[in-house]
Amino acid sequence: MAAELIPPVPAAAREGSPVAAVLAALAGRPGAAAFLVKRGGRFEPVSGAEAVAAVLEVAAGLRAAGIRPGDRVLLLSENRLEWALADLGTLLAGAADVPVYPTSLAPQVGEILRDSGPRAAFVSSREQLAKLREAAAGEAAADSLVVFDEDAGGGGARGLGDLRARGREALAADPGLAARLVSEVRPEALASIVYTSGTTGAPKGVRLTHRNFQANILAALRRVPEAREGEVALSILPLSHVLERMAGFYGMLERGVAVAYGDSVLSLAEDLRLARPTVIAAVPRFFQKLADRVEESIRAAPLHRRALARAAFAVGRAWSRRVESGRRLPLSLRLARAVADALVFSRIRERLGGRLSLAISGGAPLGTELARLFHAAGVLVLEGYGLTETSPVIAVNGHDRFRFGTVGRPLDGVEVRIAADGEIEVRGPNVTEGYHGRPAETAEAFTPDGFLRTGDVGYLDPDGFLVITDRKKDLLVTSGGKKIVPAVLEGRLRGDPLVSEAVLIGSGRNFATALVVANLDSVRSALPAASAAAGGDGEALLQRSEVRKLFSERIAALQRDQPRFARVRRFTLLARPFSEEAGELTPTQKVRRKAVAQRHARAIDAMYRGGGVEVAGEEREMDGAARS
Repeated sequence: MAAELIPPVPAAAREGSPVAAVLAALAGRPGAAAFLVKRGGRFEPVSGAEAVAAVLEVAAGLRAAGIRPGDRVLLLSENRLEWALADLGTLLAGAADVPVYPTSLAPQVGEILRDSGPRAAFVSSREQLAKLREAAAGEAAADSLVVFDEDAGGGGARGLGDLRARGREALAADPGLAARLVSEVRPEALASIVYTSGTTGAPKGVRLTHRNFQANILAALRRVPEAREGEVALSILPLSHVLERMAGFYGMLERGVAVAYGDSVLSLAEDLRLARPTVIAAVPRFFQKLADRVEESIRAAPLHRRALARAAFAVGRAWSRRVESGRRLPLSLRLARAVADALVFSRIRERLGGRLSLAISGGAPLGTELARLFHAAGVLVLEGYGLTETSPVIAVNGHDRFRFGTVGRPLDGVEVRIAADGEIEVRGPNVTEGYHGRPAETAEAFTPDGFLRTGDVGYLDPDGFLVITDRKKDLLVTSGGKKIVPAVLEGRLRGDPLVSEAVLIGSGRNFATALVVANLDSVRSALPAASAAAGGDGEALLQRSEVRKLFSERIAALQRDQPRFARVRRFTLLARPFSEEAGELTPTQKVRRKAVAQRHARAIDAMYRGGGVEVAGEEREMDGAARS
């Protein structure tokens, strides 16, 4: 019944606005599941008709509360159904939302509040409401405060149920209101102000229009296979991350894929098993952790099972290389791959719910070997590249044409060129109109002919695949003037099961060093005697000579093909992972290099005075180079 309130949405509206396109898709499948929500330990469906009704009620409720086109609405919440309804309702009301990472601290929320000036705010819980009020520093955070958890209101805040009830009344009193809301959506209107994660400075509010989002969605969807009935996308990345919002939310609903929201990251293993997703979007850290668990289980298995798994992956990698290159698959390899899948790979996929076949990776380099490992096991991970400023996808690999180690070909309609200094520049309908309230920084971000300066360095290979080599600001320039691209070795180190994270140091110094966060579980598995001697103490374990020797040899092997000036000479092992709480990671899990360097300044200085751990062979090579 509710879906019938939406009149036929013209093609121009569907092509120009994500909320128009999503509503049209949901209204076209009123009885099918639009969302899956975890309640009482199981996922329950929310139909397309139910979702349409809820979005209309939120939009009408916001209008009744005085929200008008052009106003801004703050959205501070974890991933959940209510986030999606509030977002779509805000866009349908003509306002622009301002999503905030739920892990943000009150001072960070306060900066966004003051910069964006919202008229209303949605928050998920009593804790987030308290944070918002603390961030407002005694002033009103917004004219209207809406809390998703019905028992967390009070003090001027109303529940989402109250807002929806007010919207239902408005819709009943004005039967033409729903049609007008849809017809008033404008592609050129501001849809969202999304604040960057601030890896290289203070976060900036990126202004994205309805057209920015929808142009990116339509171009990106042409790179992935058509959805089949019953497909499910499990929401893993924060919805405040523009990749999840575009690819894991709008794009999935437009394609007819149901979106599942679990409890939290702590329940991810259970959510994968219960939701049985067919597609996910995630950052490389997610895939690396899964690969580490697979490797640990193989090492812990009996000898015959270890041998079987190693043989299966050898077959899988050979199969993957042929598929990637488009070469014919010999019958013998197809049969061997089928056996490997039945005996090994199907069991690995069961850990991911048993149906996962397509994954999207962004936010950081994935690594060729990690991508090939998953492809060998029957899960194609399509690595892409983009920025908040580009809504976000610039380039992505396709299901029918991909090349591991690249971020794929630029999307249709997106122009990519390489500047003289190697910087990637972009122009297209997905590119932001600029930064909120920052005209000088907006002007600096664009070339005179309208290309966005991405700040990333890379190149297009002969077949048009884009390769990212590093962040322009992350290049390390030694005291001798040599330029080191840290992403190369850092990516290799992160691909080693012993390593959780790595950061190279070297700017203004005479050689490169590294801070290496150890994967303690993998170290204990690899060196059980050392682990026993350390008695469960991670710091003590990393001081063991056999542990240091193992890391030294691994790093030496991983950097052997690098120029001598680009090799790490000494490193420090860290037992404590980098964290968002310590300011070392952004909410999207990117490393804040400056913060890491400041926090570990003493260890870094010690390495340049002869401390830390020497990489095998590098001291002799450096000494030999000095004598020559």
